[in-house]
Amino acid sequence: MAGMTKDQQWRAVIEGLAAGLVAVGATGTSSSKVRIESAFSSAWRNWPWTSEFPGVDPASAYICVARSERRNGAMAAFALGRTAEPYLTADYEWWAVEDVLGHLARRDPGVPVEGWSSLAASFAAAMKRRTT
Repeated sequence: MAGMTKDQQWRAVIEGLAAGLVAVGATGTSSSKVRIESAFSSAWRNWPWTSEFPGVDPASAYICVARSERRNGAMAAFALGRTAEPYLTADYEWWAVEDVLGHLARRDPGVPVEGWSSLAASFAAAMKRRTT
């Protein structure tokens, strides 16, 4: 997105992905670096809003997912252990996930609520293909 640093672009994408995964009910995905990066790359390649985030390189997806829990002020993140669990952070866990997605859509104009949900659904589908 215009005017956003690479780090800010990654933050927006990871928050949107995590909140989107909560919205579509996808939990407990593999925490494997190869699987996360492969699934993210697959979802990213077909996502209509990639041009809004020119600083996002799918090869960095794992490290950005891993760092998401430590980001101050994040609305959604991943808990990385045996699995990668998307969740709404403590300050926002009482919000409806649709409200979080709406806030992200307003905060980072260019991607509607449905955009984050579609990225998440594609990511979840790609993770499923790689674990079966």
